[in-house]
Amino acid sequence: MATNTKAPTKAEIENELKNVKNSLKKNEEALKEKEDVLQETQSALKDAMELIQQLKEQVNQQPQIVVQNDNKAMSKIKCINIAHNPVNIATMPNGQGRVFTFREYGQVQYIRYDELLDIISAYPNTMESGIIYIADRDFCKEQGLYMDDDVIYTKEVMDKLVYLREDVDVDMLCNMSKPLLESTVREIAELYNKGEEMEANKLERIKKELGFDIVKLADDIKVLSVEDIEELNS
Repeated sequence: MATNTKAPTKAEIENELKNVKNSLKKNEEALKEKEDVLQETQSALKDAMELIQQLKEQVNQQPQIVVQNDNKAMSKIKCINIAHNPVNIATMPNGQGRVFTFREYGQVQYIRYDELLDIISAYPNTMESGIIYIADRDFCKEQGLYMDDDVIYTKEVMDKLVYLREDVDVDMLCNMSKPLLESTVREIAELYNKGEEMEANKLERIKKELGFDIVKLADDIKVLSVEDIEELNS
């Protein structure tokens, strides 16, 4: 016996189609959400991998270790008084700390590296004036003390300069710091007073360009010397 199948109505077909569309739409939305989640996961994974790589690089880098060179700090540097008068310097301002006394021209003292740094800090004008010559070129360049290598007043230079034998001697006087110049001019006058012959044109240049009258200074020294002798004899 044959079974009669009832054909779906138009409304049923449309409803079924609507359900299928809704189902497909939900599936698409669910798939899009999964794709978004996947992209976010991939992005987070990429960031994590980059962070791990940075951490690996930091771990693999050798740390930079600065080793204090105690030998350098304890090394001693030759210092020479090139002023024709006593000079006192110390590791702290106002004569505090360790004091170094240079009593006469040419006196040498060996000062420890770290103490010399303290002296430069405590007495910058004195050390920059050059009246205490630091016989260590590398140290001087390191500290920026003698910027012009062509004009460095070593004891060897000063021993000759005070006799005014060379034409360049007056030029070198013109480049001196005031403290060193005053000390050097005094020594030149002392030598002139003792009968040392000096060219008149050089003495005139010193008088005109630097304001020091060597002849008059020598006469003043001579008068003082006579008075000193008379005082001793009285």
